[in-house]
Amino acid sequence: MSSILCSKLHSAVEYGNLLQVKMLLALHCNPNVKDKSGYAPLHYAVKFNYIDLAKILLDHGADPNIKDKLGNTPLHYAIEKGNLEIAELLIRHGADFNVIDNEGNTLLHYAANNGHPGVVELLLERGVDPKAENVLGRVPLHVAAGNGSIRVVQLFIAHGVNPNVKDKYGISPLHEASKNGHADVVEFLLSRGADPNIKDKLGNTPLHYACEKGFADVVEVLLKNNANPNLKGDQDKTPLHFAAEKGNSKIVEILLKYNANPNVKDRFSKAPLHYSAINGHLEVTKALLKHNADPDVKDRVGNTPLHQSSERGHVEIVKILLSHGADINIRGEQGRYPIHFAAKNGHASVVKYLLEKGADPNAKDDEGKTPLHYASESDRIDVVKVLLEYGADPNIKDKFGKSPLRYASKKGNSEIAKLLVSYATKE
Repeated sequence: MSSILCSKLHSAVEYGNLLQVKMLLALHCNPNVKDKSGYAPLHYAVKFNYIDLAKILLDHGADPNIKDKLGNTPLHYAIEKGNLEIAELLIRHGADFNVIDNEGNTLLHYAANNGHPGVVELLLERGVDPKAENVLGRVPLHVAAGNGSIRVVQLFIAHGVNPNVKDKYGISPLHEASKNGHADVVEFLLSRGADPNIKDKLGNTPLHYACEKGFADVVEVLLKNNANPNLKGDQDKTPLHFAAEKGNSKIVEILLKYNANPNVKDRFSKAPLHYSAINGHLEVTKALLKHNADPDVKDRVGNTPLHQSSERGHVEIVKILLSHGADINIRGEQGRYPIHFAAKNGHASVVKYLLEKGADPNAKDDEGKTPLHYASESDRIDVVKVLLEYGADPNIKDKFGKSPLRYASKKGNSEIAKLLVSYATKE
């Protein structure tokens, strides 16, 4: 029988053409011929839920254990689809229910992935090991927890799977359920002995991930079940760092209600307030300050939340920080004041507000540069105008002997240069 004719068997099965399939098989076409993707006709029959075609192929010698390029047998696809009838048909014809794919996934991994409790029960009854790990060390419970399949999770726990089992990255089923927002699964796992403070290899707990992903209901469940809100994870960040960085004020409030420390620092000596300030999260900033976050907390290079909000141009954050006592003339990285950062980055509205609140327009950093030096060097004419209007001295030289005019001239900005000259001659 020609290979060209037999190759038509794949398309006949794919399109559910029963008559053509029967004809080709009657002509002795090989039922186990593979296409370029490594699929046999039986793979297609199962993938498209054609049980009649699957029966005919099996009756004509189709191999129930034939594998595609991924190492998947037809039974993998039946399990993945949750098709019990086809799965049982394949098993009756000798399909190996302990088969694994190229990634080490068992049929239970596939069933768990699609949340089919009936299929899971069938496989468990057949003796498929619920504790079997794939190449990443993940057991089917990891998969079910991540997908929120509560009934499947319950089945695995009932069959003795450890709720604290970890994969090669240290991730537990509780991590999976938490990072995917499945509060019911989280609650069930905790009720069956899952450790609320279990850490993965990065040091993150389930609470870290729930905060990062923004699942307030999961956060509440974890905290009610003794999750520690002050444990440090990746980069020494606490869950509050994660929530503050993401701008989730609801979760921030929940964490603070459960005594999360608003002044805890990460590896970079940044507090949660640094992250809310730099990202412009106003409601989070308000919540942190309301719970006694230090407005002048410094990171490892000496910058405060006011430096960082000024640098990013978040004027509303600047206002709320100052209203809570932030030091307007505090020195940060390289001796720079908040106004230096705002001026350098062209945030005229922030510069003006800082000046109105008493910032020194002639403040010098470690290089002797004033905000006017930075604004002139960075082509920020709007900022130059504001600074000059508020008394910035255009004649001040930095430690290199350069005035703002020198920097403007070097950049070729004649408009700023003229403006500086006009104010310099007024002195």
